[in-house]
Amino acid sequence: MVERVLRAFPKCGIVSHGFARLWCGTCRTSLPRLLRGIFRKRRELLLDLAQCAAEAVGEYVRRQVGADTRPGIVVSIATGGDLVQWHPHGHLLLTDGGFSDDGAFHPLATWDGEAVMKLFRERLLARLIERHAISEELARMLLAWKHPGFSAHVGEAIPFEDKKAIEDVACYVVRSALSLKKLVYLDGQKAVQYRSRMNPSLGRNFEAMDPVEWLARLADHIPDPGKHRTHFYAARPVMES
Repeated sequence: MVERVLRAFPKCGIVSHGFARLWCGTCRTSLPRLLRGIFRKRRELLLDLAQCAAEAVGEYVRRQVGADTRPGIVVSIATGGDLVQWHPHGHLLLTDGGFSDDGAFHPLATWDGEAVMKLFRERLLARLIERHAISEELARMLLAWKHPGFSAHVGEAIPFEDKKAIEDVACYVVRSALSLKKLVYLDGQKAVQYRSRMNPSLGRNFEAMDPVEWLARLADHIPDPGKHRTHFYAARPVMES
């Protein structure tokens, strides 16, 4: 057994000897892990993530309701997954339609999450190439995947009269990376345990680790000094003479 393991070890990481492909067992979508570490090492790219998300939904709205329209958009960059692992993604709050230059609002009939995802993927990969964060070869490989590894969830539209629902969504958009209600310190074991919903890639709904390791994980989600995580992309104001 030991000899077999040792002989197999030199083959590790060589694609010609085979590789593993991970996907969600429910939707069969590839897990977008390949790009996550880039945003951890180069945290200034989180702003590009927000801008590309805003550009994608803005372009989608223009294609649907008119080239001279623009939605109001709030993008909050979240960096934590369900178990506070590094998982950069965007939370968006936006108008369900766009404003034209004369101030008129043009409602959107429907949203297509896949179309938004493709617009976002196109812009983000192009931006990462421009920032010399990835190669053109890597971008082509990601675009060629059957399962893109990107996703865009579109929630239900909220009537403007329902202020409570809008406030609840706004709070969710800027929520903390962790919940203290899910955190337990196991004093007898000198360990920290964090519980959440089932993580399909880990196959469990909790993380347990040394307190120092836990603090290091939390530190990942602290914004750099002077760097905002919530960005506003307002509709153009009406100019009066």
